[in-house]
Amino acid sequence: MPGGDSTFAWQGYIPMNENPHVQNPAQGFVQSANQHPTDSTFPYNMFGYYLLYRGLQIQERLSAMNNITPEDMMRLQNDNTNRLAVSAVPFLPTT
Repeated sequence: MPGGDSTFAWQGYIPMNENPHVQNPAQGFVQSANQHPTDSTFPYNMFGYYLLYRGLQIQERLSAMNNITPEDMMRLQNDNTNRLAVSAVPFLPTT
C-alpha cells in the first residue's frame, strides 16, 4: 500500500453486524483453516495471507463424515495432506 495515497489510510472499524458471519449453514458445519473469510461481494477490504488448500481438505473430509466422533476429529486434525502437492502430481514428469 503506498504511504502517500490517503485512500489507504485508516477508515475505522467494520460495524459488528457487518463482520463476516454465518448461522446454521446448509451444509451443517462451519470450518475455517485461515482461508479468505469472505467472497467478492464483501464491501470491505480484508488484508492478509490466506491459504486455500488446507480449507479444501477439511471441507472435503467433513462433507464425507457422518456421526462424527472425537476420534474422527482427532484424525482430521492430524491429517497433513498437502492439497497443493496432490494437485501438482499429475503435472510432474515421470521416469
